[in-house]
Amino acid sequence: MLTSSPLDRGSGGNVQHDAGSIEDGKVVDYITGNQVKDSPKEKVRQRIARASFHEYGFSPNYMQAGIRQKHPVPGV
Repeated sequence: MLTSSPLDRGSGGNVQHDAGSIEDGKVVDYITGNQVKDSPKEKVRQRIARASFHEYGFSPNYMQAGIRQKHPVPGV
């Protein structure tokens, strides 16, 4: 069964992926549509990506997965 998300890339903003072929321990990345390893941190990242689109209107075309942020620790 093919599914699509409004965030997926492609013509008309929809890329289809085969929902039946997601590997165990993986989730479909909301930004890229690729399978990524499932983890508690990944669940948070996916929730933020979905909220960025649905609640704030950010297009996934302007989002990028896998960016590391450095946050300085005060007093260190």
